[in-house]
Amino acid sequence: MSVEIYDVLNKPPSRITVPVAAEAVFESVWVSALQELNIDRLGNGVWLQRDKLDLLLKDFLRVREWAREHCSIERADNMARRIDYILEELPRQWGENPDIGQLWMG
Repeated sequence: MSVEIYDVLNKPPSRITVPVAAEAVFESVWVSALQELNIDRLGNGVWLQRDKLDLLLKDFLRVREWAREHCSIERADNMARRIDYILEELPRQWGENPDIGQLWMG
């Protein structure tokens, strides 16, 4: 299983799909980061709101920095690559689908 950001309100296939992490990595690393950073806009099983996109992107940057300080070099590099992809793809894909107001992260 994996954690992704996607559009669940429209008929499949989802018009927006952005992978976040394997569920095991999310539960073992991301959850710790989100808790320590007191970030509640991101998580496994949360709605992401379009009008909060700037804050969401800042939260992803904070998680990337947390990983650099708390994870092995390899894990931090892997997370940084994945987060950089999210930072690029989430605004692009959401921008191509302006009628979608919220996405599911789970």
